[in-house]
Parts: sequence; structure tokens; C-alpha cells
Amino acid sequence: MHIKKLQLQQYKRFTDLTIDLGNQEIAPKLVLLIWANGSGKSSIMDAMQSVYDYASKGRRPNESYAHKWWSPLISIRTDQWEISYWTWKTIWRELAKKIYTRPSIRMVPEIKWWKDAADDSVRRSIDFERRFDNDVVRFVNLMIQQMWKAVSGESDWVAKIREEIIAPFNQSLKRIFWLEDDICLQFNRFEAPWPQTPANLQFAKWSSQIDFTSLSHGEKQIIIILLNFMMRKNELEDTIIYIDEMDVHLHTSLQYNLIQEIIEYRLPDNSQLWTASHALWFIDYAKASHEAVIVDFDNLNFDYPHLLIPEESEIVYDIAVPQSMLSTIFAGKEIILCENKNSVLFAYLERENTVFVPANNKAWVLNQSKANKLQWIIDRDFLTDVEREWVRNSFGVIVLEYYCLENYLYHPDNLEAYYAITGAEYDKELYIQWLVDQKNISKEDIKLSKVKSARDWYMIFKQTHECSIARSSEKEIWEHLDSDVIEIFLKSFSLKDFAKQLPARQNISQHNLMKTDRMKDRIHQLIG
Repeated sequence: MHIKKLQLQQYKRFTDLTIDLGNQEIAPKLVLLIWANGSGKSSIMDAMQSVYDYASKGRRPNESYAHKWWSPLISIRTDQWEISYWTWKTIWRELAKKIYTRPSIRMVPEIKWWKDAADDSVRRSIDFERRFDNDVVRFVNLMIQQMWKAVSGESDWVAKIREEIIAPFNQSLKRIFWLEDDICLQFNRFEAPWPQTPANLQFAKWSSQIDFTSLSHGEKQIIIILLNFMMRKNELEDTIIYIDEMDVHLHTSLQYNLIQEIIEYRLPDNSQLWTASHALWFIDYAKASHEAVIVDFDNLNFDYPHLLIPEESEIVYDIAVPQSMLSTIFAGKEIILCENKNSVLFAYLERENTVFVPANNKAWVLNQSKANKLQWIIDRDFLTDVEREWVRNSFGVIVLEYYCLENYLYHPDNLEAYYAITGAEYDKELYIQWLVDQKNISKEDIKLSKVKSARDWYMIFKQTHECSIARSSEKEIWEHLDSDVIEIFLKSFSLKDFAKQLPARQNISQHNLMKTDRMKDRIHQLIG
């Protein structure tokens, strides 16, 4: 279900506000509402909650909270139904289950007993909710149910719990909290509830065992949101969802990962998420995704009618961090933006008077490359030699020679330089043969499942420049993968995704591999 148009009249601060998404070729899964505090973003959640309350319980919104000058009108048109609501008109009760809202005030310092009610929603965006306690109860009960089934021989409860409950949860946490060498926050045990004691969740990071109560606010925020999507999966099917300020407490490094996880892994395909945010990386994700739109509440005069449509201007980045700030903060230094977490590794090059800044994905890099004087460096992925040079010449963007940065780190020559420093034994020829074998085992699957989808992404070039990316060029990528010459197949074979278990790669910090003289020389030559 997707909203096409939403209108509020005389509701809270708005005299007449319309958000029109009807002209979108693809119905967006994410609608991101942006601008400063006090611009009215949370009023949209209140309006959806008012419709839900009236449909499910016949409750009308409190006049002192919801009305502006007289009785309000809330009109919502989706791809399935249209409804106009005001205080004297009855609406369809079956629509109550099609709206799901969560306020920004949902942080709980610790898990407490809470009765799992059929409806545990709040009435206003300023209210505090305790849905997380119910989600914990549901999560723990799933595991306890499997344990009881094992008594009658109905299930292998250990395997069921690991594969169907714990593994999906930890996969999400890994995608969000990933650190070097697979170090990240992981759920590892639970404590069942007792009459006077609530259920509890415990997590692991490095060798530490961390109770939920001892997690940081940002960690708790992510777990609260993630567990809600997992435990309410059926409830959220074919639904309009509004979650206010999902980025509260989150460091910038986690913002992009969270919204990507929810949209691409947790949100049902037939549902739509609305959220309000001030986060640069939420904006960054929405700009890059074909399944997202941005609605800008910039400086609205609430007493006049307004029609808002999805925002295309690059100025939306100024809501979080103006681009001009980078030059001010790092005056006198060369600024190089890198996608994803490469910036952390590039910093170990110890390049004089240079600052590496994360940009999280290629879309922002390419959209911004001509708009400022900053330098950019991105992974090659599945680009041909000619395409790689075309990107650099057309956009001023540096493209790695190999598929990804890990191909430099775990290159046979770079490992040789590392082992020469440590004095440990290293058989270079054997390692090369291992790489060739791993490549040949995986190459057909890469051709079939990865090359086409990855190259489809490069159609973004068409949006900003005459595109020279041709479908026929896939043959060159296949030729890279068919070659057993390491300098050729590393152009299209990812050492980030494959060959990770080879003995020569084990127990080596990527930071140390980044510091070898060979690595520094290769990257310095590339950057210039």
C-alpha cells in the first residue's frame, strides 16, 4: 500500500497542507520528511494516528491538541482506497489495520514487564510508548515455544532458534554495526521471564557480554526499531508506517546502515514507510534510492495553503551539514571523499595534509562531483577499462584499478610486503593458486547473479551525463573473470566477498595491510 496524496486542513499548525506523490513513476517505499525542528513533520504522524484512532476505537482527536481554528479535515488517498475524515463523518473500520505509527519518544533504558496487548500504540507524537517491551516478550516467546516443541519431538529447537530467529537478527545487526574483522554487536543469549522478573536480552562485542541495560542509546535505538520490524512482520504487511525520527541518538556512521537495512531487508514490499529526519545519511540514502522520495518542509508559513511534491534539489543536504562546512573545517587540507567505510582505511596512508571523508555510496559521489572542488575516490566494481577512464574524465572521480579496496589489501604482492615485515612464513605462489581456484569456483555464479544487477546500477550516469555504459560491455567483465592472470581478474573479482577463508589472510588487521610501503605507493600513484 502506498499513499498518493495526503491533505490536512485546520489540523494542528497547518491551515491547508497537501503532499502529492501521484506523479512518481514508481511508488516509493520510503517517504523522507526533512527540515528543521518545528516545521510540522510530526504533525503528519499525528494525522495518521488520528485516522487510526477513529477507525479502530471511534476516538476523536483532542481539540486543544489537533484543531487549529475549527474542525480538521484529514484526507488520504492510496493506491487502494481514498478516505476523507473529519469529526462528524464515520470511516471504514477495516482501515485501522492499514496504519501503523511510532513516536520519536520510544527509548527505554531497561526492559520491564509489560502486558502484550492487542493495541499498544500511542495517541500522539508527543507520547511515550513501550512497544519494545512487548517486542521482547514476543521475541523470547518464539524461542521458548521451540524449546517446548522439542519436548514432544516436534522440532530440533537449537537449530530452529539459531536459523529462524537468532541468525536473521544477527545478520541485521552485522549489516548495521559492521566493524573491521567482523567485529560487531551480536545477540547471543536471552533470559526467560519469571513472575517478578521480565525477560532480558544479552549481546556480545569482542569478548564482552553486554546486558541490554548497558548498551549505548544508539545501540538501543537500533535494536528497538529492528526488533519491532521483526516481531510485527505480519502486522506491517500492506500498511502505511510512520516512525518519527528514526535517527535519534545515532552516529552518522550508523544512520545510512539503519535506513538501508529497514527499507531493503525489513520493510514488506507492499508497505510504505514515512519518517521525519535531520540526518544527512538518511537524505543521502533517499537521494540514491529509486524507491525513496524526499519531501522538504523548508520555511512553510503555516497560515497559507501549501502543496509539497518530492524534492529534487541538491540543496536538501544543507539541512544537516552544508557542503561549505567541509572546506571551513579542514582549511588548508586536501579533502577526499570515499564511499562506505574506506575512509577509515585510507586514513592509515598517513598522506600529508589530506583528510578522507566517508560518503557512503556512489550516487552521492557522482551527483556532487561537479558541484564542488573536493576530490572523490570510489570502488571500480564491474566497470570496464574504458568506462573507468570515462568516469574519471567526465566526473573528475577517481576509480580504483581493482574491483574494491580489499583487492589492494589482499593482493599477493601486498601480503608479501606485510609478511616481510612480520617475518612470518608466506608462500606467494600457493596463495596465487588459491585465489585462482576460488575465482574459478565462483565466477559463473558472479556472471549470472551479480554482474547484470551491479551494472544496472550504473544507469545513474544517464541522469547526469550522456551515458557510455553499454550492456555489451558485460562481455569484457566475463573475460576478466575467465582469465587466470591475477592483474586481470582482480579487476572484476571481489576479495571483499570471496576467498576470505584462505590461510594467508587470517588474523591480519586491514589497518596493518594499509600501512605497507607497497600499499602507500599504489594509492598515492592513483590519487596523484
